[in-house]
Amino acid sequence: MNQLFIFILFIFLSSVCTVDLNKWELFEYNTVKIAVRDNIFWRLSDDNSGGNHYFFAWDHTTQSWIQSPGAVFTLAVSPTHTFCINTQPMLHIKAGTGPEITSTWFQHELARDIKVGNTGYVWYISNTPTTGGYEIVMLYDVNGLGSQIIPGGATKVAPTYDNKAFIITDTNNIKYWDGSTWIDYPGQAQDIVVGSDGIPWIVSMVSTNGGYFIMKWDAGGQAWKSLEGIGGVFIALDSRDNPYIVSDNNIVYRPKGVLWNFCRSK
Repeated sequence: MNQLFIFILFIFLSSVCTVDLNKWELFEYNTVKIAVRDNIFWRLSDDNSGGNHYFFAWDHTTQSWIQSPGAVFTLAVSPTHTFCINTQPMLHIKAGTGPEITSTWFQHELARDIKVGNTGYVWYISNTPTTGGYEIVMLYDVNGLGSQIIPGGATKVAPTYDNKAFIITDTNNIKYWDGSTWIDYPGQAQDIVVGSDGIPWIVSMVSTNGGYFIMKWDAGGQAWKSLEGIGGVFIALDSRDNPYIVSDNNIVYRPKGVLWNFCRSK
C-alpha cells in the first residue's frame, strides 16, 4: 500500500512540478562542456592539451569527479555508451557511462560533432566535406557500428526522440530533417540540442552577458524565445529537459530546483 501511495505521489508531482527558467544556480566551475543523462554527468575541464580537454565523470559514491585517461574536444552519453571526439578529429566509443568504466575505447571514424537524443538515438557530423558543411551520419547500431548517411551537410547536429534531427549548417542556418526532406527554421545559431518533447534549444549568434543568448523554440509563436538572466556558449539538456548552460568564463549554471528528480523545465 505504501509503495502504491509513493508511486501515485511521484506521478502527481511529476505532472505539477516545473522548473523556473528565470532563476539560475551555479553547478560547476572550470568547465567548457558538459554531458548529462539522468544522474550521469561528464564534463570537459578548462585545462587544455593541444586543443583537447581533460574529461571527468561524476562519482555519486565519493561525491567527486573522476578523471578519465586522455583528453577530448567534445563528448556525449547514451544510455549504454560514452562517445568522445578529439582534435584529430577522431570519434571514439566506449561501452558504459560512468566513472567505473573498464572497457576499452575504440575508434570509429573521423568526426566533428556528436549528440545523443533523449531516447538514445546517436547522430554525428563526419569529417567528409559536402555542401552545407560535412556529411551527417545516423548511427543506428552502436555495437555493430551500423550507420546511415543522411542527405545534406552540417557542422552541428541534434537528434530528436523519434530519430529525426535538427542541424546547423556552415552558414549558421537551422534546419530540421523530417525523415525525407529538410525544413528551414528562422534565425541562425552556433549549436543546437533537442528535448524529449522534440523542441529545439540553440546557442544563438546574439551576444549577451555570459556569451550568447540561449533560445528555445516557441511552437505557438513560431519563433525563438530567449531565456532570461542567462547567457552561454554551450548547452546540454538532462532527461527532463532541464538546461545546463556553460558561460564564457567556464561556469556551468542550471535552473533552481533541478535537484528534484521529478521536476521538469517549463
